[in-house]
Amino acid sequence: MSKEQSNPISFGLESFEVLSYSFEKPEKKIRKDRIGYNIQFRTGGNPDQEQFWIDIKATGQYGKQDPIVLGEIVTRSVFYLEDSEQLFNEDGTITIPDQVITTLLSISYSTTRGAFATKAEGNILSEAIMPLVEPKKLLESSQSE
Repeated sequence: MSKEQSNPISFGLESFEVLSYSFEKPEKKIRKDRIGYNIQFRTGGNPDQEQFWIDIKATGQYGKQDPIVLGEIVTRSVFYLEDSEQLFNEDGTITIPDQVITTLLSISYSTTRGAFATKAEGNILSEAIMPLVEPKKLLESSQSE
């Protein structure tokens, strides 16, 4: 997904959208300190429109062994990438420098975190907000899968 380049890349956030949100009220009383989050993301783009996007899926769950899913949000952050044709390969893959993808992932994650907190208002997930995550580690974890 990434490759070091010396040319600077200009970008901007074009849009942010909550693709889906769900919450399942737990049947039993749960402790907020035992709520964790599973974070996944995927990327895509459209070179004709100079767009690159990051979809983030965050699942709030209770317990570690056989966790109970409490809620989930899926978001899409669409970025405008100037001169993006140089970033798209002939096979449809995208080559973006690590520094840029880390920045875009940081923006996407932070915005998703805020959207999840807003959507969860009034339920247990609002008391156990998505954790702060270092975007570089999130990117590295996706590359090791």
